Amino acid sequence: MKNMNADFLEILHDIRENPLKYMRAATFDETVAILSGINHATQKQWLDGFQEWITIQLEGGYSNTFWGITSLYVTFPEFPRGYPALSPPNEELARNGLLAQVEQFLWERKSEGLDSLRKRCRVARNEWAERHEDEIFAGCEWVDTEPEQENDDV
Repeated sequence: MKNMNADFLEILHDIRENPLKYMRAATFDETVAILSGINHATQKQWLDGFQEWITIQLEGGYSNTFWGITSLYVTFPEFPRGYPALSPPNEELARNGLLAQVEQFLWERKSEGLDSLRKRCRVARNEWAERHEDEIFAGCEWVDTEPEQENDDV
C-alpha cells in the first residue's frame, strides 16, 4: 500500500498540473471519471476507504451517496443536495477540491493505516448519528411485527 500511495500522489499531482494529458476537458466530471478508472484498475485499492473518509468531512454524517457527489457537498456546503450544475469558475473549484480531498485522504491513510482510518470514520459516524437521532427518526412510527400471543392458561 505504501508504494501505491506514493504512485497515486504522483499521478494526482500530474492530473492537477497537466489535466488535458488525462482528459478532453478539465472538468469535475472527467476528473471523477479518471479517478474512478484508476481506482478500478487497481482493484479499488487506491481509493479504499475514501467513501467513509469523505463522508465524515460532512461533520461525521452518514451518506451512501457516491464519493464524487459527496466531494461537491464538502467543497460547496451551500449547494442544494443532488447533482448541481457547475458554472465555469465552480467547475475548477470542484475539480481542485476533489483532488485536494483525495490527496488529504491518501496522506491520512498512509500515516494512520487503513484499519485505523476506518475505525475513526465509524466512531465519527456513530457520534453524528447519536447527536441527530431525533432528526433521523422524525416521523417514524414503531410498528410491532410480532403478533400478540393469547394466554390460554386462564
